[in-house]
Amino acid sequence: MIYFGTDDYYLHVIDPQEGTAKKIIKIGDASKLGGGFRLVIGKDGILYIASGDGHLYATTPEGDIKW
Repeated sequence: MIYFGTDDYYLHVIDPQEGTAKKIIKIGDASKLGGGFRLVIGKDGILYIASGDGHLYATTPEGDIKW
């Protein structure tokens, strides 16, 4: 899986095996995503996202918000 943030406020994912792309979760201030966006995938598969606006998000790869 390839994860990336764009200026539409969303974290996106591309599945290279299936060739599909989708939006996962709306995060932070779009104007700050490119410079301060960080993503870590935990051992449990949870995506931990630190956005450039100072917020921390946790979500499943399907987009279910954990906190």
